[in-house]
Amino acid sequence: MWEITLQKITGTYHELHGMLCQDQIFHQERNHCQSVVLADGTGNSDLNTLCVKEVVEFAAEILLEFVENGRAGRICREDVIRRLMQGVVRIISKYMDTYHLPAEAFASTLMGVAVNHVREEYLMIHLGDGIIVGKNGQQSCVLSYPVNRKVNETFLTISENLMERTRVKSGSLAEFDRLVLCSDGVYDYPVGRMFTEQTIWEILDGTENLAKKEDDQSYIQLRRKNLT
Repeated sequence: MWEITLQKITGTYHELHGMLCQDQIFHQERNHCQSVVLADGTGNSDLNTLCVKEVVEFAAEILLEFVENGRAGRICREDVIRRLMQGVVRIISKYMDTYHLPAEAFASTLMGVAVNHVREEYLMIHLGDGIIVGKNGQQSCVLSYPVNRKVNETFLTISENLMERTRVKSGSLAEFDRLVLCSDGVYDYPVGRMFTEQTIWEILDGTENLAKKEDDQSYIQLRRKNLT
């Protein structure tokens, strides 16, 4: 199994208002597989955080099932999205019915990576902002850039046309020795294609601090064991 590092920092806005961190992170492992999921809630209450916590736990289980049971190259993109979003809709609907609030109160971005260490394969999903990066030795790359319509508007679990908006990617895990998911609080918008991921590696390698900001910040790193 790879080593997993997680960090979550509540932003000054939510601290000032006595709210929970709306970034939610979760990891799960079973047999020879691991999954990690990160979601950034957009509601204005702690109920959003509670809902998003259920969403990331559900998504981690679904991604784990896919990499356990299917070869990455044969996993159908539409099946992954449909299975995830059916469950997410059920969770959000439950909170809407319980608290009599609109869907917008329970929305979030969503991204995750699951890996199968026996087959050396990964499966990635990404909806909205946040960023997923990978590294092999000194060579790094962005696996999935954030998608923003404009600065403060992105695609969420309640957005229309999720089948088109959600990215699904699979490939060989041998291409990487580190994989990282970051919420949008970690980097500065706009990112675009000129973004350099060096700042993320400096944070993870301890040469730069993850300083507190107004926005919540979180990341999850998967790293091969005994990597120097």
